[in-house]
Amino acid sequence: ICQIAPQKPLRFIIYSILMMVSLKLIT
Repeated sequence: ICQIAPQKPLRFIIYSILMMVSLKLIT
């Protein structure tokens, strides 16, 4: 993810949001 962030910041934001949502669904 760290390598993709500088190239596509939007993609990094989407991944972070998906991770947060998945964590909320799991818990």
